[in-house]
Amino acid sequence: MKLVQLEIQTLPGISPGFSVDAFDAGINLVVAPNAGGKSSLLRALNYLIAGVRQGDPAALALTASFQDAETRWTVRRTGSSIVWEKNGQPAEPPPLPAFDQLHCYWFSMEDLLSADARDENLLLELKRTLSGGFDLDAVLQQPEFTVGVRHGATQASALTEASRKRRGIEADYLNLSSEEARLPELSKKLEDAESAASNAREIAQALSLMDARDSRLQAESGLLTFPENMPNFRGDELTKLDELADERKMMSVKREAQHAALEEAQQLLNDTGLAEGSPEDAEFDARYRDIEEIRSNEAQKKSANERLSAAGRNLQQSLLQLGATSIPPKLDPFSISEAETLACRIQKLTLERDEITARMPTTTARPDPREQAALDSAAEALRGWLNADKASLWIPGLAACLMVAAAITGFLAGAWLAVTLVVIALVLIVWTLRPDGSSGFRKRYEETGMT
Repeated sequence: MKLVQLEIQTLPGISPGFSVDAFDAGINLVVAPNAGGKSSLLRALNYLIAGVRQGDPAALALTASFQDAETRWTVRRTGSSIVWEKNGQPAEPPPLPAFDQLHCYWFSMEDLLSADARDENLLLELKRTLSGGFDLDAVLQQPEFTVGVRHGATQASALTEASRKRRGIEADYLNLSSEEARLPELSKKLEDAESAASNAREIAQALSLMDARDSRLQAESGLLTFPENMPNFRGDELTKLDELADERKMMSVKREAQHAALEEAQQLLNDTGLAEGSPEDAEFDARYRDIEEIRSNEAQKKSANERLSAAGRNLQQSLLQLGATSIPPKLDPFSISEAETLACRIQKLTLERDEITARMPTTTARPDPREQAALDSAAEALRGWLNADKASLWIPGLAACLMVAAAITGFLAGAWLAVTLVVIALVLIVWTLRPDGSSGFRKRYEETGMT
């Protein structure tokens, strides 16, 4: 198999990772300064091919691809897990040399440089490649490269200093290598510490569970001292007990009130003289009918008082509206007929007034004062007549209502209120018969000659 790709994602000593896939079909030389990753390539191949060994670092993420005729093999290692694929499908690994035989397949540069004469061409090619593609021996034979004894002293001094630094770097590298060699041990210690921490958490959890179990057992043993019906309690018994105590107090107050009412009823019963013996059912029925009749009379009395009060309020309001000269109208057919007649006359006079008003702008002569006075007197008499007729329409009706109210009041409330209503009704009737009523105004209007 030929290596065609190697990818290092995670490997101790390499950060960040890298991938190598530009391998030539012939011999490939990897050239890099110290700590450049040359040895890491070999270590990565060793971890992939040798399998899982004791002491391998836990932090490994490597991938390599090999080509064997028509078969492409891919191997991936993550930690201690190694998976092989054959043409993209999981498969068993191909035949590989044992771990103790792998060193037989590794050739160092020193091995190649110490090859016999038959490998002279390979040796020369390796030297040329290591020299950047130049034959340094042939170059040194050129005249322009011939130098004196002191030539390059400065460069030699710089080289000495660089060599000193290189040795320091190599020493640091060795220290790093030793530290890297300790990585498996440190990883093992880290795993042990993590395992110990996990065990400590589990132990703490177990102790917590044991404490919870002991608390539960203690609680269960404590529950055994309570009554058997304790599981039926819901935790609000004290609140309900307080509510029941309040309800008991309220019932005691009610009971005392009922007891007082009972004593009062007993006293009333004793006052009636029925405590020692009850009357007959017929007598009870007669008394019950009397009570119902009294209640009915009281209701009628209350209704009559309300109507009387309403009539009194209406009377006071009407008197206030009428003043000293106004009389309520009388609603009878004769009065209505006269009102219609007066309305026709008023309409006729209104038309005449409008006609006179229309002629006034074209008239230059002043009206006769006597005619004007006669017209004013007729108008005043007509207004008094109309107002008297309107006022006489409702007085008789109101007087009749007062007489009916007086009769009802005399039956229910007493004679003094009935007498008062009768007096008010008589005053209204006398008011309608005064001399300056409707007939007086009518006579004055007829005397004006305007009829």
